[in-house]
Amino acid sequence: MEYWATSEEVVLEGTDVLLFITCPSSRSPTHLAHGERSRFHLDTLSSTLELETYSSLRAAQTKSNNIFHNKTKTTHLKKLKQLNPKPADCTTTRLQKADYQRKTVVNLSDKPLNKEHISVLSRGLKFVPTRPLRNHDDFIINVEKGLQQLAPGGKVDFLRHQIADILQKSKPQQPNITKPERQAITDLRKDKSITIVQADKGKAAVVLNTNDFNKMVSKILDDDTTYRKIKKDPTQKLQSQHKAHLKQLRDNYELSHELHHKLAVSHPQAPYARATVKIHKNPPKARLLVCSRDTVFYNTAQHLTKVLAPLGKTADSYISDSTDFCEKLKTVENPGKIVSYDVVDLFTSVPINETLHILRNRLDNLNSPLDTKLSTDSILQLITNSITSTYFTWGDELYEQIHGLPMGSPLSPILSEFYMTSFEHQALSSSLIKPTCWFRKVDDTFVILPQANDPSALLQHLNQQHPRIQFTLETESNSQLPFLDVLVTRTTDNTIQTSVYRKPTHTDQYLHFDSNHSLRTKTGIISTLTRRALNLSSVSPQPELNHLKHVFTQLNNYPPQLVNRVINSTVNPPPKPTTTKPDPAPIRISLPYTGKTSHHISRLLKQQAGGGVGDKDDTPTPTQRSHKQCDATYEQPESSTQHSFGMIKAIISQSLFQEALNSRIIKKEYADSPTQQPSALTECKKGGAPGAEPCHSPSLSIEIRRYQPSGTESEDL
Repeated sequence: MEYWATSEEVVLEGTDVLLFITCPSSRSPTHLAHGERSRFHLDTLSSTLELETYSSLRAAQTKSNNIFHNKTKTTHLKKLKQLNPKPADCTTTRLQKADYQRKTVVNLSDKPLNKEHISVLSRGLKFVPTRPLRNHDDFIINVEKGLQQLAPGGKVDFLRHQIADILQKSKPQQPNITKPERQAITDLRKDKSITIVQADKGKAAVVLNTNDFNKMVSKILDDDTTYRKIKKDPTQKLQSQHKAHLKQLRDNYELSHELHHKLAVSHPQAPYARATVKIHKNPPKARLLVCSRDTVFYNTAQHLTKVLAPLGKTADSYISDSTDFCEKLKTVENPGKIVSYDVVDLFTSVPINETLHILRNRLDNLNSPLDTKLSTDSILQLITNSITSTYFTWGDELYEQIHGLPMGSPLSPILSEFYMTSFEHQALSSSLIKPTCWFRKVDDTFVILPQANDPSALLQHLNQQHPRIQFTLETESNSQLPFLDVLVTRTTDNTIQTSVYRKPTHTDQYLHFDSNHSLRTKTGIISTLTRRALNLSSVSPQPELNHLKHVFTQLNNYPPQLVNRVINSTVNPPPKPTTTKPDPAPIRISLPYTGKTSHHISRLLKQQAGGGVGDKDDTPTPTQRSHKQCDATYEQPESSTQHSFGMIKAIISQSLFQEALNSRIIKKEYADSPTQQPSALTECKKGGAPGAEPCHSPSLSIEIRRYQPSGTESEDL
């Protein structure tokens, strides 16, 4: 607050007064004495100033203090409201959260669940609690292989010193669960009488008696028309045969040395099965899923899928995703009857021989060559080897799928696309009913028929084409029909509108904000769902955006300002600079995420590669990315089995780092066993066979297995 006299400048600072002699022309302060401002305490001037002047100064001081106090109070209240937002109706919010917990935790077991059990399970099976970083093997293993390429020569030792320094100075993360909740996790994990699995639809956590769960799965595996037991694990035999075949292709110059090395899996494991539970069925049923990651043919299947991808997009009925589906619906005018046909158990029903014959015809009649040096015979032989390997493990038993394409193989979706394209062409050519519209995504088909046609008649015709390919029919209800995640609505003027659709079993559960994941992962979920709302809503996306705001802030504990910022930046994106698309980074290093420590090491590696430093969330700008030679990403820790290769790499890596650690005279010793962060409830709690890995997709291009000595357990939520 400033108080101006005719010839003086008076500035109030609390109870102090600063006086300046002021020039009338320029009002620039000049010195009162010796060129310095003179400071007086207001109370000391009471005997010097006239009563009227003193009273004016006192009043000005009081007014200034009140203004400052009110401004500070308003600022603090605003910050407090942002940090701890409270809804207007707390009772309604509590009821919503209680209903949310009932939807996300389904207890079908005899074990009563207390408040802590429900609290941790309602956060989702992908919730990751924080753990103290007592062992650095995860960083050492993932970084070591890229160091020689990233910093050849003597710079490697210096880079090891820097990374070792960061690891030793790293502070433990703040716990994101309470001690009773951590004890609840231990209690659930140690209770072998129950099994915790994910619901088949909606991501709910389902708690079952272990005996009941095993009976559900046995009911599936005992079907001798689909599965049969085998006595011996064929993994090693298949690996030897596959290596010999790849070597032959390399010698024939159909595979480069680099690609040959990529397709050959050094230490493969057997595919394993896990199960989810269909709680929307009465009684509940199990659904079997097979994970083929790190198996003999997995890398080969991935490569062949990429090679054949252009052939799978040529059908007129093909839709790539929901956005493509909505764009194609815009061309439909005066729709008739809206129905959908769904294939029952497509992968296990596709006839392999017919599919390979269809593919050979497609390859022999190509308009443009594929991006590969492999011949048609070599492609078909590799595919045959990959899809005829249909064995998997469940517990201590080995099973083999008798019919169809293997579940979990990257080749199964695209081969199904080839077969279904041929199937629908033959079926529609011979049908008396000619659909106005026919769009298909794998096994789901959206159809518009003329009003005079009967959808059941077309269903009967489709089911007569092949004994194992059977369809089900769904018709519109109340002028609405869901397809994929799109709700198709017929308006009163006979036009089509689209919006986002959620199944009744949907729980609105996404990655909890308190989970130990990178902030970039959490904001990516919000932006992805926002883009989906924009792409699928043909009228106004605002109702869907309001729903997302409510779900993330009230049910998944996201800060409102973060949610609003991400949604607004997605709806109104800033202009992007026109830059050329950068080449992929030749070196990719995946770091376990442990908070700030992961960010620090990631920035250090990017600086060493000459790519600059990313922002606070480690996302480099387009200019920085165009010069980047190393791509450091984060992976969530996973439960892993013990492999000799992983042990050797861990021993080598640790010995290489040990010299750097010792040279820094580090007094703190490593723990005897590595501590892995929890990622979900233990494997058997997830519905997988005991000892099985969770099936997920970390972004890895460095083939290093996680090291876990025998006797150590990974705590899972």
